[in-house]
Amino acid sequence: AEETARQNWSTAEGPYQDITDLYIRSRVSQADATIAPTTSWVRQCHSRCVPFSSRGPAMARSQAKFENTRQRISFPSFYLPGSSGSALDMPRLARANSSWFIGRQAAPTKRTEFLAMRKQVIGFLVVATLLIGCGREEKTQVSSKPSATAKSTEASGESVADLLAQAKLAEQGRNFVDAAQSLEKAIKIDPKNREALFLLCSVCEGQGNMVAQGSDTKSASVWLLKAANYGKQLRTAYPQLNDQEKTLLSEVLYNEACAEAVAGHSDQALAALKDAFASGFSQVDKLTTDADLKSLQDLPAFKQAFGDLLAKAAREHAQQLLAQNKPFPFDFTLTSVDGKTVSKKDFAGKVLIVDIWGTWCPPCRLEIPHFVELLKKDGPAGLAIVGINYERVTGEEAAKIIRKFVKENHMNYPCLIGDEKTQKHVPNFEGFPTTLFIDRTGTVRLKAVGYHSYEDLSAIVGALLEERVAQAGK
Repeated sequence: AEETARQNWSTAEGPYQDITDLYIRSRVSQADATIAPTTSWVRQCHSRCVPFSSRGPAMARSQAKFENTRQRISFPSFYLPGSSGSALDMPRLARANSSWFIGRQAAPTKRTEFLAMRKQVIGFLVVATLLIGCGREEKTQVSSKPSATAKSTEASGESVADLLAQAKLAEQGRNFVDAAQSLEKAIKIDPKNREALFLLCSVCEGQGNMVAQGSDTKSASVWLLKAANYGKQLRTAYPQLNDQEKTLLSEVLYNEACAEAVAGHSDQALAALKDAFASGFSQVDKLTTDADLKSLQDLPAFKQAFGDLLAKAAREHAQQLLAQNKPFPFDFTLTSVDGKTVSKKDFAGKVLIVDIWGTWCPPCRLEIPHFVELLKKDGPAGLAIVGINYERVTGEEAAKIIRKFVKENHMNYPCLIGDEKTQKHVPNFEGFPTTLFIDRTGTVRLKAVGYHSYEDLSAIVGALLEERVAQAGK
């Protein structure tokens, strides 16, 4: 009743009629017309309302309706909003004529005396209840000690609902800063408001991502860290998050990890990253592809924390790639940089990687350490690797460049000088590096273009090594 009436106070027509109806309906027991007013409600009526006469005809009608009802149930006039009593006068209530409760007394009969006594007892019980209620209310008000912000918000008439409405409107216009300000006011009033915490987390993330599109990385980090903080507050207040809240939390925790990594705080970044994946973040590929996390990728703690996760994701990805690729035949016979003739048939019965690359190609060079490590690990299990080079020079000059690179990078597999004929054996050749994965039967099972992480390469090789020869030939 209070909430509905409070919403109606902002209009000029009809609110007092609503207040009257709600007040009488909620405070008068229809069983015996016993009056049980609440002191906080009465005080708000006296402090918020002005006399009906100053509000025009509609208010006058409401007053008349209220007065008729009051007289019918013998309601005391000093409770009427806008009457002579500006506040609840408890001594006056205590001194009030008992006829307020018992009405006009009839002839002194046993029955009327009994009824009078019963109603008189009820009346004094009501008075005692009001007195106790006032004491409790005052004690609560003193002990709660609302903050200055809450008092100012109360004085300005802004409720949590008002602030939420303002924030949603600002968010729709992508005005995340204003939305955040309104929501921060809301959680100061109600620190555990679930909707406010969720929206505040969301708008801070939105502002951070929007700023990150520019060059102000520092400001973006501030907003992203705020988003993570509010997400954690939401989780603390409500451990059982719904799906939408879980998704948002995992995203803001991941962004927190990126912000901390960029700032050079590796321990905080790793902690946030672990928290993000524990909270449901599932984009495992970002662990190796996101530039913001580059400072973490070579740390032993990173490999220890996410090595198994990366390996599992790589295996699943490898199976998908192998299933999607259309196998095709491929053959070559070329001369190595050492002058030896090397053919595909020399690797019969093995899983073979053919790396089509050039020393001038940056992503090609990045993959070389991966191939060296793979051959060390899986060579005994049946893996072989060969590089086919396409340089910007030809003949002995090209061979000299390749030999130098092989020596400097400790390459443990042969490199061949490529020709146009061999390149044409690759359907729809797109660029460098192009890596061919050939199974034990000599069939190209996968063509991979561009740089690939060690985990991805290892997963593909592992899947092919596990296949039996009969299965590979299907």
